[in-house]
Amino acid sequence: MTGNELFAKFTLIMKDTTDVGADMKKLWLNMIENFLYRQVLETDPQRLITSTSVSFSSSIPSVALPAGFFSIGYKDCGLYQLDANSNPIRPRLEVTEMGSTLSGYYLQGGSIWRTPIPVDAETCKLFYIPVKTQVTDLTAQIFLIDMYQEYMLTALQKFYYEWDRDVGMEQFSDQKFMRVLIDLYQ
Repeated sequence: MTGNELFAKFTLIMKDTTDVGADMKKLWLNMIENFLYRQVLETDPQRLITSTSVSFSSSIPSVALPAGFFSIGYKDCGLYQLDANSNPIRPRLEVTEMGSTLSGYYLQGGSIWRTPIPVDAETCKLFYIPVKTQVTDLTAQIFLIDMYQEYMLTALQKFYYEWDRDVGMEQFSDQKFMRVLIDLYQ
């Protein structure tokens, strides 16, 4: 679902949102998505994991971390050797340090380094959590919208009433928003 599709649903609920410009819509979506991203990162980080292949050799003992890399500090993240069918071999390689003779890897200076430095070429799979990208285009896909659509619509209502300075509806939307948040955390 795109930002525009979400706001079409929001307009059905609110009836008239023509007074909300594109910049305000993007600001609201970013605020909502940033909260949701942190929530999912705390409760179900596996939903966010992505991967990329990285190749090492004696002449290339390190590889730059992918653009958008955030962390490997979560369950199932890290560097995995691959079997003959290019499937990750569990358990993942251990985190080591520079100069280690143990089979593993370490991060330094925006790169991932293989230890010990491989004699032969080797391709591994890096599983990591990416950085949450910001909404800059309302026609682009929005993060986790389908799963948290009720939360997002309720949050938009809350933002709208605050922005519109409708005190009575703001209080009502605050209460509704709190109920949705409680459901979200259960």
